[in-house]
Amino acid sequence: MNKNLVGYPKEEVAALKKMYWRSNFLESCFNPVRLQGLGFGFAIIPMLEYYYKDDPEGLKAALARHTQFFNTCPNVATFNLGIAAAMEKEVSLNKDFDAASVNSVKTALLGPTAGIGDAIFWVVLRTLASGIGISLANQGSILGAIIFVLIINVPSFIARWYLEITSYSAGIKLVKKMDQGGIITLVSKAASIIGLIMIGAMVASNVKLTTPLSFDIGGVPFELQSAFDMIMPGFLPLMLSLLVIYLLRKNVKANWLILGLIVIAICGSVIGIL
Repeated sequence: MNKNLVGYPKEEVAALKKMYWRSNFLESCFNPVRLQGLGFGFAIIPMLEYYYKDDPEGLKAALARHTQFFNTCPNVATFNLGIAAAMEKEVSLNKDFDAASVNSVKTALLGPTAGIGDAIFWVVLRTLASGIGISLANQGSILGAIIFVLIINVPSFIARWYLEITSYSAGIKLVKKMDQGGIITLVSKAASIIGLIMIGAMVASNVKLTTPLSFDIGGVPFELQSAFDMIMPGFLPLMLSLLVIYLLRKNVKANWLILGLIVIAICGSVIGIL
């Protein structure tokens, strides 16, 4: 047994191992709304069942928390799982602990873990594995495919396990200290602010919507898009994003929204308003 797990009950260690194996299915329920959210919820279930075995309502609330939006590099997602599990343990033991901070911290960690994980596994290791694999395959050796698979997957399996147990054992101690010092509340607020900034930046950079409509008012041409730009740059993309968010909260299915946007875009282009 790893030294980080010494002193933990057998049931807790067993739950950690189950969470590790389940983490390999992180993207099996990938969807355009929550991305890896359902996979994250599936992976953390053994820990939640261990914490809330005598609290069915607490289990329901925890499951709702961990099936929300989540997206990071799958190879290092166990780091996020370990931290989230450590925080859930504190939620189950301390009724005064802010449960909302769990998702705030998860959100704050998405960027760093995704950036580091992608750089290591999808840039360095994949390039190395491809170079060696292609070289052997060009020589007619089946080892090319085998070596490629091994270089890609073996480090990932090892990293997943050690990231999980390290973040979990360190996270429990860290969470207690942060909660006692009131830092959890500050982190939660900061993470919420960062999340809103990131959403705003994503809308501004990825959502494109303009209109070519113009009118002749008293002999002076009036371009509707210029008016929108004077009100607020990116006004139409923002309105569209808010409308989609509103419809999602009204339980309109994401697939219907995607199809609807495609139809509106085609019709708007044909008519000449988009």
